[in-house]
Amino acid sequence: MAGEKTKEKPTFTFIHGGAGFLDHSPYVKFWSRFADVAEVIFVDMRGSGRSICDDETTWNLEQWGQDVYQFCEELHIEKPIVGGISYGGMVAMSYNIQYPNHPKALILSDTDVHIDMQHVLYLTEERLKQHGKPVEELLAVAKQMFTGPITDELFTKYFYDVLNLFGEPDAILDDFSLFDPNYSNKKLGEMFMTGELLSFDYRDKLKQTRCPVLFLSGDQGPLHSLKTAKELIAAFPDDKIQYKIFENAKPACYEFYPKEAEKIVKDFINSVNSEG
Repeated sequence: MAGEKTKEKPTFTFIHGGAGFLDHSPYVKFWSRFADVAEVIFVDMRGSGRSICDDETTWNLEQWGQDVYQFCEELHIEKPIVGGISYGGMVAMSYNIQYPNHPKALILSDTDVHIDMQHVLYLTEERLKQHGKPVEELLAVAKQMFTGPITDELFTKYFYDVLNLFGEPDAILDDFSLFDPNYSNKKLGEMFMTGELLSFDYRDKLKQTRCPVLFLSGDQGPLHSLKTAKELIAAFPDDKIQYKIFENAKPACYEFYPKEAEKIVKDFINSVNSEG
């Protein structure tokens, strides 16, 4: 109506998980729910999905963080909300560290500021014992996922025989029919899993964060664990971080509490948008 003020919706760019192994497709169903409060864009990062790139020297978190900024610059997106899950959350944090004045907000899900490999293996061993599984065999599978080589057989065995011991099955991300092998860059996936994933550390780099941050996590899972969730929360300034830890949930935690998670995210987007 004439005389009424209109407010533009913010742009919400979401970054997939599973560097190289996955594209954005498994995440569309949930994250597209926010199209009524934001312009939602799904991005395949350099080397993953449809963003083909064979230059291995550019397959790193610093470059991927720069790519998020350059993507926004090319499309003239100002003050975006940038979100990501797992690897995508790490990319979002890299972008925020390099361009702290650029984002309107961050939305992170099931991700870490660093990986404690010994804790991952400890949690895995304990869960294998609880379920009466062959500890030596499956612990070797878990170790090989982080040392390589990562074969198709190993990848499948790790997801079905190890990760499924943590929390209930996730109908979205545990359904391999959603993963298109035509858009899988296994070389990048192995390079990241066995390399930078184990060495990056943002714990001392996020205190300069200037935008609001929402973090969603479960308390299950050997990689994105309750311990590392608490470390991520502690890495951000207290007045910037909001978070929700969902009980008995593994990645993707929001799939276990979709209505509650949707409300939390929508309320967060509305709040940061109202602040201008």
